[in-house]
Amino acid sequence: MTARQEILNAITALTADRDPPTATAQEILKYLQDQGTTYQRPTLTAHLYEHMKDVLERTDRGTFRIRQKSLLLEAQDADWIHFHRAYLKALENPDLDPQVLHELQRLLIPQTEPLNLVALCAAPYLPRHREKSIQGIHFLLQMEAPTPTHYFGAKLDAGQYYTGEQDTGFILELGRTLFKAARNGALSEEQFHALQQHIPVFNKATVACYFMNPEVYLPLNVYIERLAARYGVNVPETFDFQSWRVFTQALMERTGLKPFELMALAWKHAPELKKPVAAEKPPVKKIRVAPAGPATNLILYGPPGTGKTYGVVDEVLKLLSPEHLNSPRVQKVQVFEGLRSAGRVEFVTFHQSFTYEDFVEGIRAETTEDGQVRYVVRDGIFKTLSQRALDLLIVDEPQAQPAPESAATQGTSPEVEAYALEQGIDLQKTLWKISIQDGPTLSYCLDHNEVRVHFGHVGDLRHPTPKQEEQLQELKSRQHILRNLSTLPEGTLMVLSSGGALVDAVGVVRGPYHFDAHPPGLVHQDYQHVLPVRWLFKGRQESFFEEYGGNFNTFTLNPYLSTKVTPYMVLSRFLGVSTPIPESTEAAPHAPSCVLVIDEINRGNISRIFGELITLLEPSKRLGAAEQLTVRLPYSKEDFAVPGNLHIIGTMNTADRSLTQMDIALRRRFEFRELPPRPEVLPQDCAGVNVRRMLHAINRRIEVLFDRDHTIGHAYLMPLHENPTLNTLASIMQDRILPLLEEYFFEDWGRIRMVLADDQTSRTDEQFVLEVSEEETTLWVPQSRPRAIYRVNPEAFRNVSAYQKIYSSLPDHLFQGL
Repeated sequence: MTARQEILNAITALTADRDPPTATAQEILKYLQDQGTTYQRPTLTAHLYEHMKDVLERTDRGTFRIRQKSLLLEAQDADWIHFHRAYLKALENPDLDPQVLHELQRLLIPQTEPLNLVALCAAPYLPRHREKSIQGIHFLLQMEAPTPTHYFGAKLDAGQYYTGEQDTGFILELGRTLFKAARNGALSEEQFHALQQHIPVFNKATVACYFMNPEVYLPLNVYIERLAARYGVNVPETFDFQSWRVFTQALMERTGLKPFELMALAWKHAPELKKPVAAEKPPVKKIRVAPAGPATNLILYGPPGTGKTYGVVDEVLKLLSPEHLNSPRVQKVQVFEGLRSAGRVEFVTFHQSFTYEDFVEGIRAETTEDGQVRYVVRDGIFKTLSQRALDLLIVDEPQAQPAPESAATQGTSPEVEAYALEQGIDLQKTLWKISIQDGPTLSYCLDHNEVRVHFGHVGDLRHPTPKQEEQLQELKSRQHILRNLSTLPEGTLMVLSSGGALVDAVGVVRGPYHFDAHPPGLVHQDYQHVLPVRWLFKGRQESFFEEYGGNFNTFTLNPYLSTKVTPYMVLSRFLGVSTPIPESTEAAPHAPSCVLVIDEINRGNISRIFGELITLLEPSKRLGAAEQLTVRLPYSKEDFAVPGNLHIIGTMNTADRSLTQMDIALRRRFEFRELPPRPEVLPQDCAGVNVRRMLHAINRRIEVLFDRDHTIGHAYLMPLHENPTLNTLASIMQDRILPLLEEYFFEDWGRIRMVLADDQTSRTDEQFVLEVSEEETTLWVPQSRPRAIYRVNPEAFRNVSAYQKIYSSLPDHLFQGL
């Protein structure tokens, strides 16, 4: 038996009972060793990569659905990294002779490519002079690190590292600082910007960082970006330091691979990645519609500085990643940004100019290559995220997955089983629902034992061309209608539904899909995709509302992978056989969700932004709910519904607009959670000032003089946790709180003095706002009564007693718990 067959047998044995069928290289090596194999490790590793890929591709998961961590390439396949780490550490040596650097330049860099930081890092691994470079580095730097033998992930084209000439002084000065920081994985944004002063092209700067630490920093290029697209990781249109780091983290988390492994994978599949995603043929998917959990419509409201935007992170994690709720704040934010990068969270701020066209869809003018102006419909953020959430409801299903035992076979009747056998129905296959909206086409299909689906412009799907694949991609979630119609196997039970939870006819698939280029005259000419179905029951309606727990989904074609409605149940009903409704012993897992965060939701014109879609936000009107609603969008003319797995979280600053002034339609469809000021979270003492009591006293006076919507949040004073000094407090009071009070009271300085208790002391050094009086004889005639003049007193902000007097005159019972 060959080594190839030995490895394949080992993979097959280990993955027989696993879904997905993955195994680590360590497991496979141990299995082979237990079987007495004598193959060498390096050879095995190379074979494992290819055979693991083959096995996974044979399960229709596709090259880029591989759980790449299962390949677990050995450390020896990247031993250049250990050599490289020692090489850069040698360059950090402050006593390094500049002449050595010039010798390295002569050794590593051809005359056409002057000395530069990227080349200094990357050039030793260029295949054209790799061996000579490594030997020369060993000699010049007197290194003891072993010569590398495997360069997994080290491949780069020359064009990726040449950036222009840089002087030796720069290499010695900035390079050493960067090497050390990057080696520790602690490269700061400021250091990266310093690097960009000499390497202005962003992608090439990331290449420099990669070769400073290939286990932490990911180089950006077209192959990496297209690889990320295969894994469903959102690629920003433009990168900066933060978005690059978030993108790297998201791709590493999605794949389980380090940057050098991702680089190796990108080069491995470079021929495929040269093609745009839309031009490639995606694997045919079998789908099911997963249940959505209860929809969340929530608005966090309160005065400024109460942590509304801060609280959004926790609310999002509660919905999408509850296991991280108790993590440190830094980790929570990283997870939140990872979800944003993955496209599951979108953030938008409403303002007075924001419209329906920005939020849902609108028409935009575009200039074509020949200078003509055309008008196209562009999706807004709400429609885009709704589509993304809908796609998450459609998940992979294995080709021959049986229905759950409790629904398909438990307590079956001989009459149902005999009928299924006679008609060629496989009770173990998933039940599918079809809806045909065109009346004449529906009648024709029932009379001629077939089902038909529209989108005829896509053409015959038995052998789709790249152009057809592009057309399918343009259909977005509706592409699954055609993909599944063209692959449904014989023996599948299918029900025809006109809406709600009604079943109007029952049939069984009796042949393969075909394309009718010239439909009969009675059939709508767009209904060209045909599947032969023998109709078993027609001319009567049965409702499955009670069993299904609501109405069916509105997709033209979709499966029911649930214990609620099954082939056995449908046949039992139409045959008149009494059966109990099966009870699921385990709740079906909810589909993944998306969250739309709307900051400052009360600043926008709600009626103008949401339009007719405001009704669809109600949980009972969501897609798949008992009272689901769809609307026809005005520009695209598409039917639109809001899926149940799209959550909306808004924030509202009550100082801008009171809750009572909110749009009534919006108020009825959202839950409102107040976030009031919380002085108890502040440090109790700051340079002798009880900050908690001070904030509470200020807010009590604001409530009396104005209202509670204009109180001051604790977030303004949170910097005192890190720096509890009088200077910090003075800066906050003078630069943030006093201007806010000035805005609240429309420069009514008399009331501002009352809020700060300046009117309760005669000592001017304790008054933040002074009332200044001019000599009447100086400016006015004796009989005049001039308006009071006020001046901010900077000295008071450095006086502890000025702060203490704000709360010291109030009784203790007002400060209970503080």
